[in-house]
Amino acid sequence: MDSLFSTLTEAVHGSAPLAVSAAVVWGILSILLSPCHLASIPLVVAFIGQQGPSSGKRAFTIALVFAVGILITIGIIGGITAGLGRMLGDVGGTVNYGLALIFLLLGLHFLGVVPLPWTRGGPSSPHRKGLLGALLLGLLFGLGVGPCTFAYMAPMLGVTLKVASASWIYGVALLLAYGIGHW
Repeated sequence: MDSLFSTLTEAVHGSAPLAVSAAVVWGILSILLSPCHLASIPLVVAFIGQQGPSSGKRAFTIALVFAVGILITIGIIGGITAGLGRMLGDVGGTVNYGLALIFLLLGLHFLGVVPLPWTRGGPSSPHRKGLLGALLLGLLFGLGVGPCTFAYMAPMLGVTLKVASASWIYGVALLLAYGIGHW
């Protein structure tokens, strides 16, 4: 595993096409190797499953909007924590325990074990479906997976800040490539 990370780190410092490709791979690994993200996959699948019969295109769109919600929250958390001079994604222990409780309740709700008062009758009620529901759930999930995301994003941010001093467009391209992989 260490050799994989070393190889990716070297590749990100290499030629532009190689660096952009390595940034995408780094983004993909940030999902596959993160316990926070892996734990959230059943909740995402349950949410999409509760949408009722739909096409693959509709399921993809819902998942895409969910991912955008996560990325929005991660961006906001990153900006706030950086502005406060804290480590990116450090939301504190109390917030982490609160989010764990929320995720547990959502999981039990999607299983039909716990009705939640704001859902008006269960996980399949009309206002819990669709793109707005996916965006809101993505925004909430972003709070929980943000700290894990920043742990994997830190090396990319370091490289991005370094290359951005010479070419901000290249820096943005690297960070965008990471985001695409993470997506």
